[in-house]
Amino acid sequence: MSGASEIDRGALPERVVFSAAGRPIAGMLHRPQGAPRGVGIVLCNPFGYEAVCSNRAYRHLARRLANEGFAVLRFDYDGTGDSIGGSHEPDRVEAWQASLSAAIDFLRAESGARAIGLFGTRLGALLAATVGSARGDIASLALWAPVASGRAFHREARAFHLMRESQQSKEPAHVDPGDRAGWSARPGSGGTLDEPEDEAAGFLLSKSTVAELGKLDFKHLTRAPAPAALVIPRDDLPGGEEKLAERLTALGAAAEVVRTPGYDTLLLHPHESVVPQELLDAVARFFTQTHPPQPFDAPRPQPRVPMAGDGFVEEGGFDESGLFSITTLPASAPSHPAPLAVLCVSIGALHHIGSNRMYVELARQWAREGIATLRLDLSGLGESPPAPGEPENRLYRAETSREVSRSLDRLATQSGARRFALIGLCSGAYVAYHATPGDPRVAAQVLINPQVYQAKPEDGLLLSQRPQFRSTRFYRQALLQPDTWRRLARGEIQVVPILRTLLARNAAALEKRAAWLVGLGATEVEETLRKVSERGAHTYFIFSGLDGGLDVLEQHLGRHAARLADRENVRHEVIEGPDRTFTPLWSQRELARRLTEFLLGLKES
Repeated sequence: MSGASEIDRGALPERVVFSAAGRPIAGMLHRPQGAPRGVGIVLCNPFGYEAVCSNRAYRHLARRLANEGFAVLRFDYDGTGDSIGGSHEPDRVEAWQASLSAAIDFLRAESGARAIGLFGTRLGALLAATVGSARGDIASLALWAPVASGRAFHREARAFHLMRESQQSKEPAHVDPGDRAGWSARPGSGGTLDEPEDEAAGFLLSKSTVAELGKLDFKHLTRAPAPAALVIPRDDLPGGEEKLAERLTALGAAAEVVRTPGYDTLLLHPHESVVPQELLDAVARFFTQTHPPQPFDAPRPQPRVPMAGDGFVEEGGFDESGLFSITTLPASAPSHPAPLAVLCVSIGALHHIGSNRMYVELARQWAREGIATLRLDLSGLGESPPAPGEPENRLYRAETSREVSRSLDRLATQSGARRFALIGLCSGAYVAYHATPGDPRVAAQVLINPQVYQAKPEDGLLLSQRPQFRSTRFYRQALLQPDTWRRLARGEIQVVPILRTLLARNAAALEKRAAWLVGLGATEVEETLRKVSERGAHTYFIFSGLDGGLDVLEQHLGRHAARLADRENVRHEVIEGPDRTFTPLWSQRELARRLTEFLLGLKES
């Protein structure tokens, strides 16, 4: 981005925090851009991985509705996204309903809306219908691929998790059972480390939460959630949405079913999810037809509630160039300049909460240790709009180093720190690797599963959309497993692409090794890392044992980064078992432990 003048700042949403049962809830408020209708729309997230994948579509829908004259609020339920709490706490379903009810009240007071509509996807649709029915003051309701009950949601979430788990290697035998109970659980947090739980693709569903979900059911609604309702079925397989529409009609709602494509491409990996334009059209059409424009006077903004929790406070918003970030600060300001602060870079097309919400959990944990953290959405990713003329979701851009530098300026002002650590996973590691050499304030770069070290602008939107293959060591181990041969016999393994990849990796490694042997010198990656090391900055590589980035690093630095073994401030570690984004809960806890140990040591040095 070249400057604030190119950004339509009036169209940017406002980060807001409001209270639900005394607990701060985070949201993004989109004010009407078109002729005001005096109507507010609250967007209700699905849960976990589905919420991560749908985040971009929700942003597009919010902008679309705001352009139609609606006040729109996106928000995170208690214990999710940027809101307070965690999934290990009790009474999650009750807290989620309280969050939605508070969001409705906040939007009504903030916008002066005479009517409120709700939109929800999957579990968010069921929560919207449940809360709407209980309140009796919702004017319109749009449901996309709603789940019929909490039990049905749990079954589907569990099946999806088991499918993904079957594609990973087994959990290491040494993992403590407590590590499987949600890595954010800690004494006094309201959670417990020995409560049985389910994992839902990187997110925790505790035993008590599963029991609470079992009480949610469209059959239990006693009155219509809203006079007007729209039901949009999923287009990949039957979901029984017509029966739900019939149930709403029986309760007295004017319910219609409209079919649109888009569900099957939305809940892919966030890098690959496609904004469902036809769905956005259908939802916008429903709300605009239900709520024609009416003049009204908007009230003054309400007093803001700070985002504060156990040992931390948070500040967030857009800078002058349109970059969005949230800074987590220790609750007690240091009496002298902070020794260290951390900048977490966007992970691919995920927004600033990070993979499996890890950035949020880590930032708040580190604040309690006296370390401030800024979570950054790079231009065109997450909340940060792209530069004029640029598409969204471009991960590998030359401008990212300048964006990191400007964000470090902001973090320095907020925290008082003068030394910084950059942390990034996958494409975020690429950004950290390129930003570190040019900024002497960076004392350490933590590169988690980096995939590439050089990329060309013409590589387009996403190198990460290319087929991803696991590490060579994974395929070697897989050959020893009987199940591999059974899957091979059933034709379930793409043998040819895997062989091509392994041959290409081997050829590249041999080429680099030959160059070293004949004295052609270090690769560009080795030279860059040596220069970073010589100025005293640390490089900490962390890989999951399955990740193909291990082979890429080996091509540049030799096995286990042996070419830099003489450098005490270059560290290389492998966590066996998890996938690239550390989906299993035990692996999130292990990654958190290693990162925290490293940062505390750096803070004291």
